[in-house]
Amino acid sequence: MQPKIAIAASSGNPGAVSALLYVEVHADVCGWSMDAAAGCCKVAFFMLENFYAPLPAVLYRSVNDDVYGNWIRDEPPALHAIRCPLPENVVHEIEPLKSKLVQDWLMFHEDCADGTVVSQKRRPDAGHRCRIVGIKPEKVKRLTRDAAGLHYATPGFDANVLDYLQKFRRD
Repeated sequence: MQPKIAIAASSGNPGAVSALLYVEVHADVCGWSMDAAAGCCKVAFFMLENFYAPLPAVLYRSVNDDVYGNWIRDEPPALHAIRCPLPENVVHEIEPLKSKLVQDWLMFHEDCADGTVVSQKRRPDAGHRCRIVGIKPEKVKRLTRDAAGLHYATPGFDANVLDYLQKFRRD
């Protein structure tokens, strides 16, 4: 499984940072996403079941940033909590990839130097405290600048995955 990632910092919404990591598992897409802006952060593991199949896709998300915690079926919506739908081998792959993405690309309040602050959010691995997050300066040079802001995606990244997740964004 080859991981795909995308990192973005929006110029239209100053302080907005997002990160998306996923792997393709047959017709499914499994991963982790983070959206941070204005002191709020939405962080979750997800599974898009049947995303690459000729069947309706089903979106599952973790309730918190805990792959083993409660999950919900977000689309089509369901009210009851469920267990993690990810196969165990996928969980063992995504968790270290998520940790590496956070470690390699993101920096937090205690690490930020002047001028590097991009957003406020909860640190994905540090409970519910609100912190400043930014993209590490050595990684910024890998980002492409356009009218929407700064962006980076690995080769083969499918923008349809990002579009689908944004369509069913939690507010």
